[in-house]
Amino acid sequence: MSNVENPFALPVGRITHSRADIIRILELLNSRREAITANFSGGDIVFQSRLRHVDPTGASIVIERAEKETANSALLAQLRCVFFAAPEGWHIEFIATQPQEISYEGRPAIGLAFPEVLVNLYRRAHARAAVPAAMQFHCTADAGGVLSFRATIVDLSVGGAGLLVYSPQITLEPGTVLKGCRVELKGEPPIVVDLEVRYSESQFLQLPDGSRAKRSGCRFINPPMELRRIAERLAIDLM
Repeated sequence: MSNVENPFALPVGRITHSRADIIRILELLNSRREAITANFSGGDIVFQSRLRHVDPTGASIVIERAEKETANSALLAQLRCVFFAAPEGWHIEFIATQPQEISYEGRPAIGLAFPEVLVNLYRRAHARAAVPAAMQFHCTADAGGVLSFRATIVDLSVGGAGLLVYSPQITLEPGTVLKGCRVELKGEPPIVVDLEVRYSESQFLQLPDGSRAKRSGCRFINPPMELRRIAERLAIDLM
């Protein structure tokens, strides 16, 4: 798919730190009045807004205040925030810091430092295959770190991403590398692999017990042969 056919596409990869690329994507969101969202308090507070201005020098962005003041207060209390947008089948995710109340063109608004990183994924181009529940495919993410947490791998994609279901209190930002993740599949020896977070979904999942969870797409970094064999059993190429 060319950039002409898909103006939201990035020239290389799905994660970019390029200021020029981020400006282009954000200006598209701004010109098309696309909605952006952020979640706080484990999804209890949803901030919904739109971009108002993207500084062409890449110094800052301005967004509209949300209708709900509780959402504005939740955003302003953050040091950094992950925003989501979903135009035309794309999943766009960007990180911005230092939110503050400002006045823009005579109206109250919220200003933020320019986003450091942006993720862009064409969702329709990456079919996923569900991992059968009976396989009990679990993962202890960042097993050697201080923020280690348990997750469930619910499906795999042709792009090599495992989608993790985990606590809504955990924030995984794009580009984060989870070192030494311990992947456990029923009936198989544990597999240790590094995972790179590619994106996180803005919507929370409702689990059967009524609790909520998050999902992130994670790329296996240099997956060992054992993981490749599991992928073959599911007729998936981890790449």
